[in-house]
Amino acid sequence: MPHLWIRTDDGDWAAFPLEPGTELTLARVPAPHFGALEDAADGGAATIAAVAAGRREESVLFAPGVPRATVNGLPVRAGIRVLAHQDEVRLASGAAFFFSTEQLARIEPLPAFGRRVNCARCQQPIEEASAAVRCPACDRWHHERPDLPCWSHVPKCATCPQATALDAGFRWTPADL
Repeated sequence: MPHLWIRTDDGDWAAFPLEPGTELTLARVPAPHFGALEDAADGGAATIAAVAAGRREESVLFAPGVPRATVNGLPVRAGIRVLAHQDEVRLASGAAFFFSTEQLARIEPLPAFGRRVNCARCQQPIEEASAAVRCPACDRWHHERPDLPCWSHVPKCATCPQATALDAGFRWTPADL
């Protein structure tokens, strides 16, 4: 799930998830500990919305009434821009945040793919709707059941260096800049 990195009142960065299919008006971020991202210049408000792009969903910044809105220091031409991982968005008021597509590892039911999915570690099939983890780095699926803990069995993913601790947190934050 994509999210925004927003600076908190104490100066730290906090992740604000963008729920699938929702539209977020940046004039007011609905989470009290993030404060408000108000852009009073000319009353403009920026919006981030999920837009279907074939089989994928893209996050798009709409800022038609926001003069001097930038993404990575470049103006938002025609008031619209598809966002990418680690994009810095700055509004005319000086409010800034980062967009991220990084996901955290989590146990979830394996979706119905209409094809067989094998576990990256044990190579056995993962049954539809059974507990599994999709590696956020390489997208490979692993069993994660009490009798078959293929994800959490070792410290790293079976096919990449992603940490398997479910509480590992994000690999990238704006504090890394």
